[in-house]
Amino acid sequence: MDKVMRLATERGVVLFSKSSCCLCYAVKILFQELGVTPTIHEIDQDPEGREMERALMRLGCKAP
Repeated sequence: MDKVMRLATERGVVLFSKSSCCLCYAVKILFQELGVTPTIHEIDQDPEGREMERALMRLGCKAP
């Protein structure tokens, strides 16, 4: 939970994503087209990814 909160507070826009998720890809493209440069964190490439995903779900986020 600490890592998720730290990442979220360090940047204005943070996108927690999975590299294999087509919806995540579409959201990345949408942000680019809007001129927004979010910090993108690929949770499936992070050793703590599963723990981060559980923390995000506890915060009310849906899993990709």
